[in-house]
Amino acid sequence: MRSTMKPSTAGIFMILLGGLALYLGFQGLSERWDLLERGEKARGKVVKIEYLSRSKPSETPTFTPIVEWTAVDGRVLRGKGRESSPREDSFRIGEAYDVYYDPGDPERRNYILKTGEKPSVGYAEYIPIVIGLIFLVAGSLTLLRQRGR
Repeated sequence: MRSTMKPSTAGIFMILLGGLALYLGFQGLSERWDLLERGEKARGKVVKIEYLSRSKPSETPTFTPIVEWTAVDGRVLRGKGRESSPREDSFRIGEAYDVYYDPGDPERRNYILKTGEKPSVGYAEYIPIVIGLIFLVAGSLTLLRQRGR
């Protein structure tokens, strides 16, 4: 089956997709760093260990800690820790966690990690940026090849 899209259209489309992925990736990173630098910090503790269901029977089960903390306005909130493990005994009820959160939206904008661990941005948060760069380069090369004909 032959593609009916012109190379110039495909190149422009890839550049637009790449630009969008870059924008979303940098926006996500910016929001995460802003939360870590300017968000409120609280001490939380594990109140529950949640079993995350497997999407396939062959997959290893996963557990993640549910952490409870008190916000500056007095509300008691819960959120999931950043890490997960195939072993339930990787987490203990009552274990201390640090919580960075946005006081305006603490339920959705929080970052929860074991006390003593250094806050950081994981590799997964860079994936949209890498994809964006790949699409930008591929789209640019497609357009340049088209011009060279």
